[in-house]
Amino acid sequence: MLFRSEEMNKASTQAAFQSADVVGVTYGWNAGGTIVTITPNAEMAYATGDDPTVLDALEFDYSITTTAEDLAGNALAADYDVTFSTLKDITLDLSRDTALSGRVRADGSVSATCTVGDSGTASNAWYRCAQTFDLDLIPANVEEIVEATYSAEQPTLTGDHLSVFTDLGPNLNIMDIQFVTKNVAGYNSTATQIAVFTSTLLAGERAQDVLTELQADWNASGTTGNTQFLFRFDADSDFDGIFEAIIFSAPNLEVNYLVP
Repeated sequence: MLFRSEEMNKASTQAAFQSADVVGVTYGWNAGGTIVTITPNAEMAYATGDDPTVLDALEFDYSITTTAEDLAGNALAADYDVTFSTLKDITLDLSRDTALSGRVRADGSVSATCTVGDSGTASNAWYRCAQTFDLDLIPANVEEIVEATYSAEQPTLTGDHLSVFTDLGPNLNIMDIQFVTKNVAGYNSTATQIAVFTSTLLAGERAQDVLTELQADWNASGTTGNTQFLFRFDADSDFDGIFEAIIFSAPNLEVNYLVP
């Protein structure tokens, strides 16, 4: 905040700060004493919602009154009134690209289901699943992507599926991948492990932080691109001819970001 070319009286200027909205601040001055930076001691509130186009940002007011003086004793001619707004805190679920999501089997069979494991075919062909999400709901003027969490529901396993972690695991992994076609070649594209997505027979929601990977995809392509995740066991098959797999449901990618 620039007052004038003369050095300000710091004590009177700081005492002249008035605000019902901003309680508790720290003052920082430049070497010449002409510019003061006022920083709230507590984080300011954000307006929260799922659509930045209809959400109004929160506004805050403060004043520097005419009791602020320079070192020569000259006071401000009028109160200096400021209104400012904080960013909007948006949380939403990204749209899933169904054409590039679902399972592929090693023999070329494809399906919309998210099946991970091996099949009961003669070759005991593997099943891998991928999920693709469009980035077009994140606006180009985003200030910061704060969180990104992928989640899906793991079902109750029965019968031969109870041995899937013993035979193919111990882990089912979530991996960062980029591919253009939902087929064997696409699901064989180079993938980097993010984390173990699940290693338990217990049913329930599984979730994984994928902020780093989504941020990298956003930086590379922005709203014209997508972010993709592959799911596979440590071993693709145990070649016993038995169908052992997990079929996940309710895939979702929730993103939280800040925007003006």
